[in-house]
Amino acid sequence: MKVAYIFSTPLSHYILSKMIVPQLEAGRHGADVKGMFFLWDNALFLVKGNDIGEKLNKISEKNGMILMACD
Repeated sequence: MKVAYIFSTPLSHYILSKMIVPQLEAGRHGADVKGMFFLWDNALFLVKGNDIGEKLNKISEKNGMILMACD
């Protein structure tokens, strides 16, 4: 199954850091993540130096996942 995530909630940090990113890093997420879209304050995850953003960048380079943001 191919999916794209839209992050627009204040809980996005928890969801990414405790669930989605560890699963993607371990190769056990269960879905083929094609993209992630970050809205409003969640766009800060993609700033260089952000731990989650750095991990997502490595994952996207490995599997071609698209990362987008709109503030």
